[in-house]
Amino acid sequence: ASYDSSSRFDVSGIINIIKEAQEKAFDTYNLKEFDYFVAATPPNTKVDEISTTISYLKNDSNYLNSTILGCDFWQSRTGWSLIAHEIGHAFGLVDLYDLRSLESPVAKSKFYLDQFQFLGFFDLMNWPTGPAPELTAWNRWMLGFISDQEIRCISGKTTIESIAPIESDSNSLKSLFIRLSNSELLVIESRASIGFDNKLPADATGLIVYIVNFDIDSGDGPIKLITKNGRKTNFLYDSVLQSGDRLNTSQIYIENLGRTLNGAIRVRVLHR
Repeated sequence: ASYDSSSRFDVSGIINIIKEAQEKAFDTYNLKEFDYFVAATPPNTKVDEISTTISYLKNDSNYLNSTILGCDFWQSRTGWSLIAHEIGHAFGLVDLYDLRSLESPVAKSKFYLDQFQFLGFFDLMNWPTGPAPELTAWNRWMLGFISDQEIRCISGKTTIESIAPIESDSNSLKSLFIRLSNSELLVIESRASIGFDNKLPADATGLIVYIVNFDIDSGDGPIKLITKNGRKTNFLYDSVLQSGDRLNTSQIYIENLGRTLNGAIRVRVLHR
């Protein structure tokens, strides 16, 4: 509280906490041997009692880019995922949850489902402690975690492709990209209950389809799932296309034709 940062939304004093923490740490350690700095608050500090805002200090050679976390995350089995989320920002990834909903008075008093209205429970940069923290194909491709050979761009034709789950470590085709406009890209990928998504419910496995909009800022919905029936259930369960499901818009027709023997999903796509 003495730093003016006694809640998740009070960020004014975070930079001073981070700098002092680094100065203490680098009395012992060599700053040049590290790339990123994470500070942990005392054991009784909860996430809602301290801001997790990332601090960009790369323009000052005396400090590292960094973040600070409430200790309750360190004491949980999912604590690694929030650190990974913050480091994702250092790599240039944006927030995919609804930042405005999270800052509402209701959200400050209880867990608020609307913060996940854009992307459901998918992606580490959306809900880091949720059941599906694996990065989406778009974020993976942006970071170079999947290669150009694992992506196929589709334009103006009907095609049938087999795509492997995004969580698999194979070099198989994993995602389909379709350009909709100068600012929008549609992405199709397969999600399974494997890897870091091993807690993904069975009825949430299958194809997900989302639009990346380059004109929308971090926290305002730069990636949004398309639901197969136009409705929105909690965590967008109705967005997942399972075997036999279809998605039909003015620009695109997508159908899940079922899984192959090796676990890939056959997808029929018509880009009008």
